[in-house]
Amino acid sequence: MTIDGGGSYPDRGLWVFQGQPEGQPPTHAKLTFLFEYSNLTVTSSGAGWTPLARDSGADESGLSAYSTTYTGSWTYRNPGGTANDRWEANTDPFFVVEIPGGCHTVNVWARRTVTLNGTTVTFRRGPITL
Repeated sequence: MTIDGGGSYPDRGLWVFQGQPEGQPPTHAKLTFLFEYSNLTVTSSGAGWTPLARDSGADESGLSAYSTTYTGSWTYRNPGGTANDRWEANTDPFFVVEIPGGCHTVNVWARRTVTLNGTTVTFRRGPITL
């Protein structure tokens, strides 16, 4: 299975909305993928991202967490002072994950966490069925 966040706003990538350029770029950006399996193998990761690794402290009921942290830089995009003013990560997440047992249906949830100007925000999406 490939988790590919490559692309451009608004379809892919990682961004944080901010209506003003004051302040610092986001920090502590973390993606946690929640799987119904705890014995996955990750064979690659995208530039600017720590290796996607088992994160048992982030498990949720019946789901095993695998987390990565963004260590790269950010660029502020201001398309004319609109509601779309945002910080964009300069590299996108990319991971190849091997799921034991061959081809079968897999449900995946994603939890995103980021700190901006001292405020930490987390939200969760899913499941996506593959």
